[in-house]
Amino acid sequence: MKVVILAGGLGSRLSEHTKLIPKPMVKILNIPIVVRIIKFYHKFGYKDFLIASGYKHKIIKEYFHKNLKNLNIKIINTGQKTMTGGRIKKIKKYIGNNRFMLTYGDGLSNVNLKKLLKFHINSKNFVTLTAVRPPARFGGIKISGKKVKYFKEKSNLEEGWINGGFFVMEPEIFKFIKNDHTILGGYIDHSKVKKTFKSHFEGTKNLVDYFNGKDLELFIQIGSSLEYGDITSPQKEYSKCKPKGNYGLAKYKASKYLITSKDLKFCFLILRLYQIYGPYQDTSRLIPHAITSCINKKNFNCTNGKQLRDFLFVDDIVSLFIKILKSKKLISDMYNVGSGKPVSVKYIIKKIQRKIKKGQ
Repeated sequence: MKVVILAGGLGSRLSEHTKLIPKPMVKILNIPIVVRIIKFYHKFGYKDFLIASGYKHKIIKEYFHKNLKNLNIKIINTGQKTMTGGRIKKIKKYIGNNRFMLTYGDGLSNVNLKKLLKFHINSKNFVTLTAVRPPARFGGIKISGKKVKYFKEKSNLEEGWINGGFFVMEPEIFKFIKNDHTILGGYIDHSKVKKTFKSHFEGTKNLVDYFNGKDLELFIQIGSSLEYGDITSPQKEYSKCKPKGNYGLAKYKASKYLITSKDLKFCFLILRLYQIYGPYQDTSRLIPHAITSCINKKNFNCTNGKQLRDFLFVDDIVSLFIKILKSKKLISDMYNVGSGKPVSVKYIIKKIQRKIKKGQ
């Protein structure tokens, strides 16, 4: 069975090292992380490895040209800007119709790979991942009245799980990966009613129910302008909603659940976002699709362009979240998040055409 190691990201969270080398090549006790990962799998009998590289691909390739020649290690350049799902899709031809192991090139573990594989086979799922408890950021204390009962150093959180990597995958996974911009585990097909409601309504409901009564200060629900339906923008926060599509209806029900829930112990904000655009957006969306088509001088299907849209750049949304988290005065409420100045689809396409003509 082949082992796939995702090793193409920029490694921005370790930038003091990754300006010169890719993150999987950062050394732990003089041995690169990716080599330690390979040796870990080799202990369980794995000898065939596919490294999906990208950022500083040549450094990884040159290293394995000289080292670990007793193993079958192939380096595939999957592109610097390709997302995790896209990297998996690009190694499809090397996997064929076979089961494979997969992990990230920056994470180590003591997981028992034999037990992991056995669990996967017995579960009969397309994908099995290893879940781990996230480490706590701070030490904790237990207070009774005005006295400290005990102090505990940082340890793993007792609640919640995160993705620890170390996957087992069936070849059927490839049909769920759309293109280079697909993020592993990041997209729900909104044409599927049950999946859409399970993710956007039931997911929110479960989180609200779970955290109510726990030590939570703020719950942010990401809503959508589609909750209003076809009402002309800009809408008022408490305008009558006529949700549009599965996604709009699921988001509306999630918002309504928050608003109508009684005895909530935390503050909540519902942010109904308008059309967001920015780097790595799905190329089927209007702005990246128009840009790609104009660059390649290709015609593309479009409406008459009279529809009004309110576009938001993704960095502006991030700035909003930061301001909210820094705010010391919060009350439960709902806000529409947009420029308040919708423009026509035709105007956006014309603007893209002009900028590309000017080489911008």
